[in-house]
Amino acid sequence: MKPIERLCRCSLALQLFVAVYLCAMFGLLPILKYYPTLHLWETGSIKGPPAMSWFCFTAYALLAAGIGYLLGGLYAKLQERLKFDLAGASACVAMLAFAACSIWHEAHKWL
Repeated sequence: MKPIERLCRCSLALQLFVAVYLCAMFGLLPILKYYPTLHLWETGSIKGPPAMSWFCFTAYALLAAGIGYLLGGLYAKLQERLKFDLAGASACVAMLAFAACSIWHEAHKWL
């Protein structure tokens, strides 16, 4: 595998991880939540006890990253035709978006 193909595969995997994690975090995907005080897994919300949805966010995002890594070869062919670093630029944008949305998601609860 060429270095550019490896870079493109990892970049696309990262971008899909970020996109799917954010979609799950903002409620655009159905989420399975765990209620530790009740020892119960539910897809809906239950009033009262705290729920943990991080497991489902991460599972969705890792599945999307795996698919992105497999499709990265096509991304590498596109990268070779373009004159700028598409993989690096888009990965930086994805990480900045992820950081900003994650900070907002946590901070808006306290502000």
